[in-house]
Amino acid sequence: MVTMFLLVLALVSTKSSAKLADVYHEEIGDIRGPFDPIKTIVCDINGTFADCSCRGLQYIPENLPSNITTLNLRANNIRLINGTTFQRYYALTSLSFSDNQLEIIGRTDFEYLSSLTKLDLSLNKLAYDNISHDAFQSLSKLSYLDLKQRDVNTKSTTYPKALEDLGALEYLMIDGLDSHLPHLANLKELYFSSLYGSCNIPYLRSDIFKNLFNTNVIGIYLSKCNIVKVDQGVFENFPLLESLDISLNEELTLAPMYNITFGLNEKFKRLNTNNIYPYYRYPECTALLKEHIVNLNKTSLSLWTFEGNYATRIDSKAVEYLPKSWKYVSVRDNMLMAGNYTEIIIAQQRMKHVIYYDTSKMFASHLPPLNGFGEINFSQVSELAIPCNELFTRSQMKTYFQVIDERLQKFNITNDEINELSKSNHSLTEYLDLSECLSDTYKLMFKLFEVEGLRYLNMSGTYLGYTLLDNGTMFERFTSLTTLDISSNGILKLKQHLFDTLHKLERLYIGYNKLSNISFDLSLLKNLKYLDLRFNHLETLNMKTIKSLSSLKEVTVNIVGNNFRCDCSKQSLDFLYWIATTNVKFEDIEQTLCYFVNESSIPIGDLNIVNYKLECQPPTYSVLTLVTSLCILVFLMIIGGGLLYRYRWNLRYFYYMTKFKMVGGYQRLDDIEYDKDIFVSYAKDDTSFVKNQVIPKLEDSGIFSLLVHARDFQAGEYVADNIVRAVTSTRVTLAILTKAYIQSKWCMYEMNMARLEGINTNRNVLYVIMKDNIPPKNLPIELIDILTSKTYIEYPVSGEDQEQFWARLITTLK
Repeated sequence: MVTMFLLVLALVSTKSSAKLADVYHEEIGDIRGPFDPIKTIVCDINGTFADCSCRGLQYIPENLPSNITTLNLRANNIRLINGTTFQRYYALTSLSFSDNQLEIIGRTDFEYLSSLTKLDLSLNKLAYDNISHDAFQSLSKLSYLDLKQRDVNTKSTTYPKALEDLGALEYLMIDGLDSHLPHLANLKELYFSSLYGSCNIPYLRSDIFKNLFNTNVIGIYLSKCNIVKVDQGVFENFPLLESLDISLNEELTLAPMYNITFGLNEKFKRLNTNNIYPYYRYPECTALLKEHIVNLNKTSLSLWTFEGNYATRIDSKAVEYLPKSWKYVSVRDNMLMAGNYTEIIIAQQRMKHVIYYDTSKMFASHLPPLNGFGEINFSQVSELAIPCNELFTRSQMKTYFQVIDERLQKFNITNDEINELSKSNHSLTEYLDLSECLSDTYKLMFKLFEVEGLRYLNMSGTYLGYTLLDNGTMFERFTSLTTLDISSNGILKLKQHLFDTLHKLERLYIGYNKLSNISFDLSLLKNLKYLDLRFNHLETLNMKTIKSLSSLKEVTVNIVGNNFRCDCSKQSLDFLYWIATTNVKFEDIEQTLCYFVNESSIPIGDLNIVNYKLECQPPTYSVLTLVTSLCILVFLMIIGGGLLYRYRWNLRYFYYMTKFKMVGGYQRLDDIEYDKDIFVSYAKDDTSFVKNQVIPKLEDSGIFSLLVHARDFQAGEYVADNIVRAVTSTRVTLAILTKAYIQSKWCMYEMNMARLEGINTNRNVLYVIMKDNIPPKNLPIELIDILTSKTYIEYPVSGEDQEQFWARLITTLK
């Protein structure tokens, strides 16, 4: 009797669920209105494709061609699916209801769509409990299903039972719940990631996937799923798994890496571990240890991204476990520094087979991002925006694996999937990104990799300006290079033969520098297709450069943001005439300006060069002679001024040293005869910090004696004399680096005098406290040079880290 009662109750429950949609219809009425067969079709019809997206529709159109196979209904106001409408569209194979107002799916909604292979129900208001148990029973051919919703599934605890009817399903996008999925025998890709929709799985247990064990799953995406804890071997029962994405789980840290990678099969290829240790939440940096990667050595891992994890080194014991099969590696936005492990990697040639290596943004500030109130600023995820005519939401949300694949294809870099690299003997690096790193980083990278086969090299933002003034052979080994980026380096001049060996070069980026002329030779770059000269200091291009560019086939040049002159000089007129008549393509020419003598401007493309040349009167011989003489004089003055500016600090330093010796006021002190221990160099705005923090911590405690200009400079003396005497009579100089500091000419004077004192005496004189978060682009070039070669310590924002900071500073200063 009890058994019979339970059976009846179950049947009643099933029928109630199946009729839920019909009841909903009765409650809200028929929202479709009467059918009008001659009503104008509101959709765009292209063959068998009907695009009805973004039309404000409240119901499915009933007068579309009956032979359509694809129907796009995304971004409308449809609240309910009436399955009988699909009797007309029985041939549909692709259907999208993405971004509507659906709240319920009834058992007959897809009854007539037995040919459907792709269905997108994403970004609606569907709670999974409101999907009828047999809603998908007719979809025997469905291979693609997107069920990711807006934030309505926070109350759902289980996945839709209707999934069990999808025997052909291969690709499933669904909100991540702390529950196990039903059995899906042919599933290949499982997308939980909350890059859209939602995902909340704080404890990643093995039983979540128990019904998928030993199936055909090759890709699992768990980015931004709030994962904190992971069972050991959670993925070991996926014999075909190739791709795993656990990025953006900011509470995860590196601790569970052993559990995550335990038992991964030998065919495993791609792993994304970006941003699982956010620097602004944890006070200490990280290191890649043996236990983090030991299991990866047993796989066929070829692509590994480990970005934004505040890592500073790799443990020496871990080096031998770095996967020998890896070929595509990104460690950008960390703080990796040279150490013992780098020598081991070089000795063991661990990077020999790496094709793609991105180590950019190593010099980016890793101070916490603060808002206007001094609080940590956690950026909000922007609202998902997808173009109307896009059929499937998932196609707009590229995984990082896809991003790298597209990058490789863009720059024609070897790709395993396309060129079957595993069957070749290829062993040279082709892609190397060193952007926003310290200027000497390239020396280490060129030791780690066999760079003769490089196709792409990015050295933008690496402060190469001074290096390239003297080094005219830096790129002579890179004969295979097709793309070179040295933009944003403060480059003043490039050697004439710098690019002579780059015969295969197709893209050259030199924008955002300080070039006033093009002196290097372009004539040998026969394959050049794109030249970026944006935002330099160019006023014109010389005839040699013009002829070189004109000889190239199908080259595109970007010269936006320069200081081109619209004057009557022959060079300027020749340049403007060339732009108007050449076959060379100019990108954004409508935004490229030419400046007249009165500093007014006009887009170069709008200038009528014929009329302008007629307006220019040729100068007389005497005027020409005068102009030439003035140009020579100005040139000599610029050269002299440049030399004086280049060595201004050296001249000042030796001037005061000589002055002290001549008047008997200077005496070089031995190491044990300094007047005081530390000269504190700071800006006026930071007086309270020095008074309330530095003096109590360093001097009042009796550890050091300090020289502070506000109290210790001699009255009646010149400020410059006091500064030099302070630098030479103390053991070290401690600079408090803030935004106010770099704005103060006397502070910069103190720092440069201390730097030169160190050079002249061969002592480590200068120490720097980085108190403010100052972007590198705002730093003076001489200060960047100091920071790249001198020790500096970041002042912590968090109060709990300050004791550790002062202890570390005291140890350093001793």
